[in-house]
Amino acid sequence: MSDKKQHINSDFDQILDNFDYNDRGSVREIWSAADGAKSRKEVVTEDETIQALASVRNRLDLDKNASPIKSTKPMPSKPNSRRRNYLGIYSALLVAATIVIAVTYSWFFSTTTILAPHGQQLSYTLPDGSAAELNSGTSLSYNARFGNNSRTVTINGEAYFDVISSEVPFFVNTATATIEVTGTSFNVRSWENDNTTVHLLSGSVDFYPANKKENAVKLSPGNFSSLAAPDAAPSDPERFNENRVATSRNNLLSFNNETLTGIFSELERRYNVNITFEETSMGSETLSTFYSNPVALESVLQDICTVKGLQFSQTANGYRVFSGN
Repeated sequence: MSDKKQHINSDFDQILDNFDYNDRGSVREIWSAADGAKSRKEVVTEDETIQALASVRNRLDLDKNASPIKSTKPMPSKPNSRRRNYLGIYSALLVAATIVIAVTYSWFFSTTTILAPHGQQLSYTLPDGSAAELNSGTSLSYNARFGNNSRTVTINGEAYFDVISSEVPFFVNTATATIEVTGTSFNVRSWENDNTTVHLLSGSVDFYPANKKENAVKLSPGNFSSLAAPDAAPSDPERFNENRVATSRNNLLSFNNETLTGIFSELERRYNVNITFEETSMGSETLSTFYSNPVALESVLQDICTVKGLQFSQTANGYRVFSGN
C-alpha cells in the first residue's frame, strides 16, 4: 500500500471516530464503495471526502449530542496540520540536502596550500606518498581530489619532487608550463615573471607549455629544459651538473647566467631580507656563480658587487646596491 493511501485511511479512521458505533458499519460501506469506483478519473481531495462524510452523517440523522461535523472548516484541521507537518519535514530534508551538497561541493573543490617561509626550506609529503622539498618562499597547492583519480599540484617557486610510481600520472602546473610524470625525481624552478626550468635526475618527464602538450619535449636523466612564456616552446634538452641541482636542497647557491634581478630575488627569499637597486637598469646584468658551502649573505653581496663594479650598504630594511662610480 502506498504512503498516500495509508495517510488517507488513517485520516478516515479518525473521522470515523466521530460517528456512533452502530452507524460506523454503514459509513465504512459507503467509504469502501467509493474507494472501489476505479473507473472514476477525477481526483477526490481530502476536503471533498470530509464533506461527503458530513453529508452521510446528516442523512443518517445522528444524535445531536454526538461530536458534530457542522462544517468543512473544523475537520480539515488534522489533515491540514498533517500537511503542514509533511511540508515542515520536507523543508527540513531539503535544507539538510542543500547543506550536504554545499559541504560536498566545498570539500570537492577545497585546496590545500603549503608555503615555505622566507629564510626557510620545507619538506612535505603529499597524500600519495610523493615527497616535495620547497625552497624558501615557494608555495605548493593541491585540491581534495588529489590521489583519487588525479595527482596534480601547482607551484610558484622552486621545488624538488620525488614522485611515487603510479598508473595515475603526476602533473606539476606552473604559471606557464606543465610537467607530466608517472614516477621520477626532478627539480622545478618557476618564479612569477620568470622562466620555468626543469632539471631531471631520474625517470622521464614530458615538459610543455600550459595546455599545449603537442609542443612537449621529453627529458632524460641529466637533462634540463626551460620555457620563457606560455606561447613559447621549451628549449631543447641540455646536460647539466647534477651537483648544482642539489645546492638548493642543501641551502647552497647556484646561478647560471641569471640576471641580477633574479639573483637578488633568490637572496631575498633565502636570507629573508630586502635588497633594492639604486638604479633599476642594474637588474638586467647577468652573472654565473656557484657556492658549494653555506655562505653569509654579505659575502655573496660582496662577491657580486666586486665582479660588477657595484657597492652595497646596509639599511634599516635590508641592503641597498648602488653604482661604485
